[in-house]
Amino acid sequence: MRHPIAGWPLWAWLLAASALGVVLGLLAGRWAEGGAAPAAWRGAVRRVIDGDTLVVAGRRGPVTVRLAGIDAPERAQPCGPEAKAALLAHAPPGEEVAVRHIGVWTHGRPVAWVAARPGPAAPLERDLSLLMVRSGHAYPYPGKPCYPRCAELAAAEEEARAARRGCWAAGEPERPWAYRERTMGKR
Repeated sequence: MRHPIAGWPLWAWLLAASALGVVLGLLAGRWAEGGAAPAAWRGAVRRVIDGDTLVVAGRRGPVTVRLAGIDAPERAQPCGPEAKAALLAHAPPGEEVAVRHIGVWTHGRPVAWVAARPGPAAPLERDLSLLMVRSGHAYPYPGKPCYPRCAELAAAEEEARAARRGCWAAGEPERPWAYRERTMGKR
């Protein structure tokens, strides 16, 4: 007995193959904002939104990425503009970064470890999360994934606090999660 599709005309085969290719391509590469991101990629910084979020060029367009393991002051919060300026200094628009996706944040945004000026041997040697905490412009985010950098982030926070860097210059700053809870009722 002959298989039912064996008698298809050439145009039907081509149409079916094209449709299958499109479906497989969408499933494998689905990572526009709100979709699943690939495990790792390199791209240019398009813009910095605030002290812990930036937009990176991806294969299918710009992707908004939340830096893993940290929380930076909100834009309207004291030190918020300085935190954004610090991230801009570490990763200005046009700068190549290496992105290692680890999960999805609220609003479907990818959460990732992001390295500025990545080297081929050590792609995370200039980890932006660590640089932001060390400069005093972000804090380790309690209860959020920080592996494998939990101890480094905690040590960087102590270093920034002791040296009174960044947001620590004026004393004990209000943490972003406390600010959001106080002003917006959410953590």
